[in-house]
Amino acid sequence: MKGVVLAAGKGERLKPLTETRPKHLIPIAGKPVVDYAVENLLKNNVKPLYIVVSYMKEKIMEYFKEKQLKVEFIEQREQLGTGDAILQVEGRVKGNFMVYYGDIVTDPENIRKVLLEAEKNKKPVLGLAEVKKPELYGVVTLKNGKVAEIEEKPLKPRSNLVLSGIYVLPREVFRYLKGLAKSMRGEYELTDALREMINDGFEFTGVKLQKEWVDIGAPWDLLKANRYILQRKTRHEINGEIERNVLVKGKVYIGENTKVKSGSYIEGPVYIGKNCEIGPNCYIRPFTSIEDKVKIGGSVEVKNSVILEGTKVPHLTYIGDSLIGSECNFGAGTIVANLRLDHGEIKVKIKGKKIGSGLRKLGVIMGDKVETGINVSFMPGVKVGSNTLIGANTVVIEDIPSNTLVYSVQKMVFKERKQVK
Repeated sequence: MKGVVLAAGKGERLKPLTETRPKHLIPIAGKPVVDYAVENLLKNNVKPLYIVVSYMKEKIMEYFKEKQLKVEFIEQREQLGTGDAILQVEGRVKGNFMVYYGDIVTDPENIRKVLLEAEKNKKPVLGLAEVKKPELYGVVTLKNGKVAEIEEKPLKPRSNLVLSGIYVLPREVFRYLKGLAKSMRGEYELTDALREMINDGFEFTGVKLQKEWVDIGAPWDLLKANRYILQRKTRHEINGEIERNVLVKGKVYIGENTKVKSGSYIEGPVYIGKNCEIGPNCYIRPFTSIEDKVKIGGSVEVKNSVILEGTKVPHLTYIGDSLIGSECNFGAGTIVANLRLDHGEIKVKIKGKKIGSGLRKLGVIMGDKVETGINVSFMPGVKVGSNTLIGANTVVIEDIPSNTLVYSVQKMVFKERKQVK
């Protein structure tokens, strides 16, 4: 069966990480998100594969060119929504075809289950995920295993089953996509076409996904996806140099030409890429992904975080539950706070509104090429834009825009001291 991977969106909610890359190219454990999507489809013999691209399309195309994977790229000239993106492949498919949203991280068994159901009944299938906040998605009501109704982000959901972004669709969907009006977001939505098809009597089987499913819509979803990938896919493999007096515990992957210096303690699952320098005397805790050419120095502790290529964290720093962009440089004593004093839910400002993360622990979300002076502190859930400089002793209590210099004004008071007799 032919497959269509949607990888055209900007990922506005994932800024500042998507200021310099499409969200589908954000790496986790050595591979970008979209690579896991393609890998899952190929494992299930879904081919040929068409990848619909738009935002920073050249970067996605170059990545797969280097991998020498046989995929065909189709450009969505304007970002007009999922419906318009799927419409771009109309000339490539004749019968039923699979659609996979390229920002979904999941188990290949979920794809297999959808494909088996489509093959068994020769009917289109919608994969359905069970979530805690269905009001954020297209909510599905089932009747006798068939999709009876789809409600887009209802205030009072009738079920906790939502559209998963993993479907087998019939060719007839193109006719409905062509007749769509734009949604309130100014886009052509696949959900609207599916709803119209159901109203016209088309039958869609609803398949509940049983394995892990992560929709990367917000920054903290990257941490959830990272956790899943490290738990399920990390293999214990040491390709670099380990000095004496280093303790490596659990499943830890260390890439070529990476050096782990004496006194370091690495507790898996952990991924460390190529050409990194780790230690001495640092602590890398579980669910940490460190990409290529990263330096983690003396007395640094990192926990449950993703650190992108070329970043330097030389000494006396704590990073927890955070997303750190590429080519950042932390001054000595930089500290990330990841827990409120009241232990309450951490909220993050996205598109101008404070959004609940559902997490008690969440650190900083940082773009590329951020530099800090000594003793900078980040409060839980703050975002720091790319190409930003933060002066020494600054406590970052609110989001910082990109291309900004921020520093605290400190007044020094001088008084004459009486001599002690």
